[in-house]
Amino acid sequence: EKQETSIHTEEKIRVGVSFLDDLVNLAGELVLGRNQLMQTALPLVRQTPGLNPVLQHISRVTSEMQEKIMRMRMQPVSLIFGKFNRIVRTLARNHDKEVRLVTHGEEVELDKSIIEGLSDPLTHLIRNAVDHAIEPPGERERLGKPGYGTIELRACHQGGQVHLIVSDDGRGVDGTRVARKAVEKGIVRQDQVNAMTERDR
Repeated sequence: EKQETSIHTEEKIRVGVSFLDDLVNLAGELVLGRNQLMQTALPLVRQTPGLNPVLQHISRVTSEMQEKIMRMRMQPVSLIFGKFNRIVRTLARNHDKEVRLVTHGEEVELDKSIIEGLSDPLTHLIRNAVDHAIEPPGERERLGKPGYGTIELRACHQGGQVHLIVSDDGRGVDGTRVARKAVEKGIVRQDQVNAMTERDR
């Protein structure tokens, strides 16, 4: 018996970022025009049969179009999460440490410009964790910890916002040492450091 199987694959095309930016701007103009139209036409609704459904339709289509265009700029955070495994391996090797990176929420999406802007700050936080927070294997074992340290990189939705959390199971950063370095480099004055709490440092 012959069986036919239908396989649906979604086709994709490459679109330039400048083209997407133009679409975002046009969608914004369309929303402004829709709002002006609604304000102007609403007083005429009572005396013009059929006008209200047309206005509602234009309003709904405009909102849906803007939402879909904005989603075209969204990208998963996995695009930047993926590069940190190599960075952690290299840093750990350079500091004679054993460190593993655990990631969660790779499917969370953010606007392309935000994704690009997050790369450097996240790299800095992860570098600090490997350099300063995670102890060498021997020291970790004396403290009753596994020989390898763990850095966790997590993306999640909370209260309508996307939160990115970097945490580790190391000793943490020595705030006093950081403050001393900041004074040496002229970033802060000693009297400012004296007024700081441990959390401020």
